[in-house]
Amino acid sequence: VSLLARIRDAHEKGYPIQLAGYSSTTFDPAVALEYGEGGKKPRAGGRGNDVVLEIAARKGLSIGGLAADSPTEHVSESELLLDHNSTFRVAAIREIPFRDPVSGQVSKRVVIQMSQEV
Repeated sequence: VSLLARIRDAHEKGYPIQLAGYSSTTFDPAVALEYGEGGKKPRAGGRGNDVVLEIAARKGLSIGGLAADSPTEHVSESELLLDHNSTFRVAAIREIPFRDPVSGQVSKRVVIQMSQEV
C-alpha cells in the first residue's frame, strides 16, 4: 500500500497516521518541490514529486547544513528533522493545478495538509 493510499485512508476514517523513521522536511516550499517520491531529487530538468506534504510541525530539530559533509552544503534546504515515528492528523487533501517553473507545463499536484501530534 502506497503512502498516499495510507494517508487518504487515514483522512477518510479520521484516524492519525504514523510515518516510520525520521521525516526530513523543509521550511522552503521551493526546496520541497525539488524532491520526488522516496526523497530522491529528480535529474536536472526533471520534475519533483506530484505530492506535497504541508506539515504543521510541533516538535523537530532545525538542522540546516549540520547533517551534511560540509557545514554549509545543505544550509539552503532550511531543513527541519521531525522525530522518529511521528504521528500526524490529516486536515485536508487537495488536487491543485501546478505550473512547472522550468518547462511552463501545467499538471496536477496533490497537496496534503497535516498537523503533527505530540
